[in-house]
Amino acid sequence: MKKIIKFALVIFGIIVIINVAKYNNPPQGDATSVRPELLPPPTTGKSGEWAPYSANPILSVTKPPAGLAKSVSDKAFVQLWNDPSVIKEGGGYSMWAALSTTGGPKGVEVYKLTSDDGLNWTVANGGLSVLKPGAKGQSADWYGVETPAVVKAGGTYHMYYTIYKDGNYPIASTAHATSPDGINWTKKGELTSITSMVGNPGGNPWGWLARAEPAITYVNGTFYLYLTDVKCRIEGCKGSPKAYRGISLFTSKDGHSFTQTGSQPVLLQTASYPASQNWEGYSTPWVYHNGQTFELYVDVWKSIGDQSNQTTFAHYRSNDGINFTEIDTNFINEKSQSWAGQSVRAPSVIEDGGKVKMWYAGDALIPGNSDADDIKSGKQQVGIGYAEKTL
Repeated sequence: MKKIIKFALVIFGIIVIINVAKYNNPPQGDATSVRPELLPPPTTGKSGEWAPYSANPILSVTKPPAGLAKSVSDKAFVQLWNDPSVIKEGGGYSMWAALSTTGGPKGVEVYKLTSDDGLNWTVANGGLSVLKPGAKGQSADWYGVETPAVVKAGGTYHMYYTIYKDGNYPIASTAHATSPDGINWTKKGELTSITSMVGNPGGNPWGWLARAEPAITYVNGTFYLYLTDVKCRIEGCKGSPKAYRGISLFTSKDGHSFTQTGSQPVLLQTASYPASQNWEGYSTPWVYHNGQTFELYVDVWKSIGDQSNQTTFAHYRSNDGINFTEIDTNFINEKSQSWAGQSVRAPSVIEDGGKVKMWYAGDALIPGNSDADDIKSGKQQVGIGYAEKTL
């Protein structure tokens, strides 16, 4: 199953193999929570063209955020920052991001970070995580919590996040939590109104391999939740590419009980990404509403030999949140910058100050050929990058 479908944090699974092979215990040492230097302002490219930040990544093993609790940094084998969810608040920015300190998907936690400029980040909550996995046998999310997507509706923050239900990695589902301040969260549980098919392959339904990796926006009293839906392209996952990935829409008035729009994804791979060229489809969406249109960003998976990876981004637009038109493709990909030379994924996008700003995850890890020391030293990068363009 692991070779059939991999998710946004597939990178962690790769690193687990490396870690176990080289180390029996995570090292204790001189990890620090003080960022060594501030990153300079970005230089925007030509009007309307995306420009990746020249000092990417902005968060990584070698560029940790300020303020991470010493109790976390001292016990961390590595700091693998992933899956940013950014919103504009006041005069600055808030980010919720997944962090693995072990190199694997098990035990991943969500942290909140803040920034004045979107480049230099400080961990909130005294440097500790704001959402942890629950207790094994008592909570469906005990294996790990990741790919957070946060929206504020009225005075309440809502977080939707990926779980591996009852530890059934890599079969992925979605859970929900609420907060008055973005730091103290109350878990509301799995979204069982829309996840009954997860892990149930009979009939090869959309979502049985994954109904997860959420994107959320709140428009005129309605929550619009977009999820990565994954099934086998052919029942039994035969042929190539094996996985079929689309983006499905679910709506809700209360933020927890959702109803699917239609019976299949509202966004399926276009002619820009044909299956005949081993494109699997879309995942890890991000959506916002700018007062006129729904702007949907996705990463795109491709099968390369016996591996699959997210290698590029695409942008779609809709007036109603259901019918989307392709706006841009391949504007940032695995060839854009060497630090993310193998994968780009999990875009988080806002419009701000006459610009479109995007935070995203990436890495340069070669599947099956990545060395733990190279990861820890930063020779092979894993982290979060930034890009922008003018409106």
